[in-house]
Amino acid sequence: MKNNTLISLFILMIIFSSNSAHSGPVEPVDINGVIQDLVTVQSEVKAVGSIKADCVTCIVPIEPNQKVDLNNNEFDLGNTFSYKDNKPYIIHLKRTKSTPQKVTLKIKNPYSDCAKMFVGSSSFNPNGPLVIGCAFTYTAFEENNIDLDFKSLSLPINDEEQIIEIKFVKPKSGEFYYKIEANVVKGNSSKVKQNKKFWGYGHNLKFEDN
Repeated sequence: MKNNTLISLFILMIIFSSNSAHSGPVEPVDINGVIQDLVTVQSEVKAVGSIKADCVTCIVPIEPNQKVDLNNNEFDLGNTFSYKDNKPYIIHLKRTKSTPQKVTLKIKNPYSDCAKMFVGSSSFNPNGPLVIGCAFTYTAFEENNIDLDFKSLSLPINDEEQIIEIKFVKPKSGEFYYKIEANVVKGNSSKVKQNKKFWGYGHNLKFEDN
């Protein structure tokens, strides 16, 4: 604030001294106009090199990890998990009029398993009880099925398509436990009933009109 005041006074002194140096009557100076010009110049200087802020209300679409056209009764998605905690693996399923009413997605669920155990005494207590642990691990795969039921979900109208988003999330990447989320992100709104399979591993997802 102090620097701005000094600059304003300096400019006014130059204007007054310049007018008094000329012969003839001194014309009045529009002080308000000079101040307004100074404020405008300062604003333009501050704007130079500035970066425009991103739109905070815009929704940025998330690119899926995998896209699948649902034109068969069964699909093998392979390894569908990333190796980071709580990072979702996203699949977009495109449903059309030719999509079967029931579709099974096959996945390979990776998890860490022990390759070799060891038995020994603790370095802190050599005379204590034996310690059993894992010398090193390896990545194992568990085959799961995700059953999709579309009987109660309306088909796309005309040439429209439905995009169903499924997210696989692991709280701990090395464990075999995972949670799944499903939602229709394009097309008619719907609700999803989710059940863990009683026999075997996997999930049952039933889609219904909202």
